[in-house]
Amino acid sequence: DSVEDQNTPIDTIQRKFGVNVADIVTGCTEDTWLTWTDRKQAYIDNLCCASDSVRLVAGADKLHNVRSLLRSHNEYGDKLWDEFFASKQEILWFYRACAEAIGNNTAMGRDLELAVSTLESLEDPYPIESYPNFKISGEKSLRKTLYM
Repeated sequence: DSVEDQNTPIDTIQRKFGVNVADIVTGCTEDTWLTWTDRKQAYIDNLCCASDSVRLVAGADKLHNVRSLLRSHNEYGDKLWDEFFASKQEILWFYRACAEAIGNNTAMGRDLELAVSTLESLEDPYPIESYPNFKISGEKSLRKTLYM
């Protein structure tokens, strides 16, 4: 995520870590100039034909993200989906598509599949209508604690 989130030029990564690492980073980087849906679709399309190294790194990143969502869902319920620019359905679509593109022929791929299936099956433990004044409080935005 260093290219997307920190605007680190890919040539800096190549200089510091070599061509192989730069290729993996490039393969895992989304085009932030596209709309959310187009960016995610392009990412999935690339993942389907990416090298094993790219798929491994991307899969580990997505597994971490889904596990973070599961933990946050335990704490905030479905309110966590309000913190994203995309809908719950779109986010679930993205992670399901990533899991399918990565496949389940590795332990990480199987873990990702299980985590995504768990996320898809969750029901809100704290329905918002039960808490009419419920808000996520604190200075730190929930968005900053979740990864997408």
